[in-house]
Amino acid sequence: MGRFSGSQWRRYFLRCGTFAKKKEGQTTGWIGYTWSKTDLQFENLNNGKAFPYRYGRRHDASIIATHRLNKHVDLSATWVYGTGAAFTLPLSKHDLPEGADGPLIDKSDDSEVFIYGERNANRM
Repeated sequence: MGRFSGSQWRRYFLRCGTFAKKKEGQTTGWIGYTWSKTDLQFENLNNGKAFPYRYGRRHDASIIATHRLNKHVDLSATWVYGTGAAFTLPLSKHDLPEGADGPLIDKSDDSEVFIYGERNANRM
């Protein structure tokens, strides 16, 4: 095993509510909604606490509609809503003294260090 030994996935998924489809008439289309939650947990990340998966979307809704004007012309519209991707923001930035050294310091740019909070605690 690599550095992520002791890993564990926790995933909750529920396709909620409605998926409605209209197939007949001049106006057709469908409406759908999905609620889901996906967390990751690794012994060596985020102090062992579970955190949201980067590509998890809690809410996803869509509406598709098509209206036939005549036998040659159809109009279509699509609306899609989804919550943003999770990401980690730095809490603070510290300037290092010139010549600072250590295993976590990037030698290519040793002038600043960022301190991060909980992993993927923010959404776009």
